Amino acid sequence: MSFKRRTLYRWLFSACVACLGETGFAQGVKYQFNSLQVPGSLETIASGITGAGWIVGSFQDADSISHGFLLDGQNFEVIDAPNALGTLAVDVNDSGTIIGSFLDGDFTLQGFRMQRGEPESFEILPIPGLDVIPAGINEAGVIVGLASSTETGLDQGFLLRPGENVGIFDPFPGSPAVLASVNDVGEIVGEFADILGGTRGLLAELSDAGTVENVREIVVPRSISTTVTGINNAGQIVGNFTRPRGPDDPPQPDPQGGFVLEGLAFTELDVPGASLTLASDINDTGTIVGEFLAGDDRLGFVAVPQLPLPGDVDQDGDVDLQDFSILKDNFGRSSVVAALDANADGLMDLNDLALFKARIQGAETVPVSEPGTWLLGIFAVTCLYIGTRNHAGQ
Repeated sequence: MSFKRRTLYRWLFSACVACLGETGFAQGVKYQFNSLQVPGSLETIASGITGAGWIVGSFQDADSISHGFLLDGQNFEVIDAPNALGTLAVDVNDSGTIIGSFLDGDFTLQGFRMQRGEPESFEILPIPGLDVIPAGINEAGVIVGLASSTETGLDQGFLLRPGENVGIFDPFPGSPAVLASVNDVGEIVGEFADILGGTRGLLAELSDAGTVENVREIVVPRSISTTVTGINNAGQIVGNFTRPRGPDDPPQPDPQGGFVLEGLAFTELDVPGASLTLASDINDTGTIVGEFLAGDDRLGFVAVPQLPLPGDVDQDGDVDLQDFSILKDNFGRSSVVAALDANADGLMDLNDLALFKARIQGAETVPVSEPGTWLLGIFAVTCLYIGTRNHAGQ
């Protein structure tokens, strides 16, 4: 069972934004973390985010009753299913279609969708199953999620296309599988149970016929379980993983954390000062939402990627002689990283140096250790001399 689902079940059966700081990840990516809490709530989870920055999630009120919410800027809108014992809002698309689940009078989870600000649009999703949790929706209205089989009771993924065409995703019979998110180009992520009792993430494609094809595994290195919860249109993926317990870890629970996957690079996602960070979704600007634990408080978070300084080649947060040294060492080389190839022509040369110089001179906040124009000039002459000498010696 996924991290998100454990929390949602715990809630059902039983706006203040404060800066938390920033932290760095592999390849120099930095995020500004902000906490998110519905005013007066006991707990808050952020589950989905649109390109426009609308955030949906769920919270527990003072009576431990769960409600959904939509946050637009600083304004919280409460979402409650009619006559429900509890409501969860899980995702929203840019058109304002909200999906989620509610607990009915028979203690069964039903899936729903509705348009933002239109309570009369509320409708129950036509998904067969004992319990239904829709997890993701794209701009075309395709919905993915999980439902418990009426025959086996095991979780299985579902896909609901416009026109009420329902498909059941069960790639490994007898092994629970979940579909968690779908982007606008038809890429789908989720998870499935492995034979060792853990979980593995999956990445798949939605065919024109509405079937899930080309299923591939996603496994965080050196983890014992991986769950995948969100994917944006650029293919950036977020999820969560469980590490093996180390000698200094408490017996329970297993250490857990969030991750971001871009290409083949995994980077860990940690809210500063939190004992647990779980990622739920990522939008096209790379902004991530999820939840974290700080002491006894469970809150939502919003992680906004911070753009590097112009000229910050090593992406350490400043422009200095270390950046200059990297440029010097790579002068004249092809197939360099994008940070060095400023004009994207596949070569680190004087054209890139000129752009580097312009960026330094145009940067509003550059440390005093920046290389001056005279030093850049010496660098250019030196590189030209070295290049000419090497050519003459061939």
